[in-house]
Amino acid sequence: MTVYDSLYLDILKIGRANVESGLSFVTLREKLEQKGYDFDNYYIEVAVKTWFYDTFHHALSDHGPIEYHELDSHLECNFVMKGDACLKLVSYNNSSLNNRLTLYSVILAGIALIASIIAIIVSLYYY
Repeated sequence: MTVYDSLYLDILKIGRANVESGLSFVTLREKLEQKGYDFDNYYIEVAVKTWFYDTFHHALSDHGPIEYHELDSHLECNFVMKGDACLKLVSYNNSSLNNRLTLYSVILAGIALIASIIAIIVSLYYY
């Protein structure tokens, strides 16, 4: 797994952690660089800026929404995560939980199957 496999998930987690105070692109970039993302790569920076623009809303209500080309002049402003992005993160967390529960169910079903086979063999042996 490459470090970029969870880039967008990391952005959502950082955004949710900063929902009370807001999150600037500069802060997001610093936190992502601490996680090992390389912002010297132009394409990574563009991908993160685009996702940031689509996922967050300018926190100052008197400013109103900004256009993508205006983002560079608002990199230090606080943004808040949009509701649909938060719901995507909740949905991801729920699906991860469901995947773990499914794995546990399969393991328990396998154990039950083996126990029933052993019970059949033992009952045939003693009767």
